[in-house]
Amino acid sequence: MSQAAVELNYVVSGQGPWVTLVHSLASDRTLLDAQASLLERRFTVLRVDVRGHGGSPAPAGPYTMGALAQDVQNLFDRLGVERTAWVGVSLGGMIGLTHAIRLPGVIDRLAIADTTAGYPREAHASWRDRIAAVRERGMSAVVQGTLSRWFTADFLARESAQADHFAQMIAATPVEGFAGCCEAIIGYDVSAELGHIRCPTLVMVGAEDQATPPAMAQALAEGIEGARLHVIPGAAHQASVERGAEFNAQLGAFLEEAR
Repeated sequence: MSQAAVELNYVVSGQGPWVTLVHSLASDRTLLDAQASLLERRFTVLRVDVRGHGGSPAPAGPYTMGALAQDVQNLFDRLGVERTAWVGVSLGGMIGLTHAIRLPGVIDRLAIADTTAGYPREAHASWRDRIAAVRERGMSAVVQGTLSRWFTADFLARESAQADHFAQMIAATPVEGFAGCCEAIIGYDVSAELGHIRCPTLVMVGAEDQATPPAMAQALAEGIEGARLHVIPGAAHQASVERGAEFNAQLGAFLEEAR
């Protein structure tokens, strides 16, 4: 975690025990606005923009997952957050897993969705291809491919306004931030360390997620002692958006167990 830290952009709302919401690659803190609206009635909700995304700085990469976790811990230190639940989607889940393993004792409940403990080496080329594409042609080069991984074809056809919104969100991601976080994903693998996670854990995944398939979620749940797995039918990689009601019901019940 020696990479220089950045001060993350963030929003705090609500009152009660802390819950931290961390978004996916190529999005920003607003991805989890619906979850924040639900949770802020009973929790103090912290939404962050990951390094290189939203209103947070996008320094030259590559980044590491450890540095991304340390960025959030530095924010916890500034805000006086000693204990928090963590809700992470995709990249946000990877950062949460890294934090729980390497900075233990801060996360007291871990809810991760559509994420993985690491990609096989043969998948790294596709991440490098995305880095090359955005450096050559900008973020527009990955918008359509990202949308097709994030959502089912039915959702994209039915919810064209939402699809346009997310296309704009992807396109607005700084190239350096996207590329730096892709490098962090390439260098990330905590599969051998999952047994170090001791906090209650909920793993969710869209049944049609091709980016981090249900098999990856199952491996996470099996590797973390006592973890629960919930597969959400009819959803792809952004299950929190595509099947928000079911996602929120599972999340809310899990977090309420600690109250």
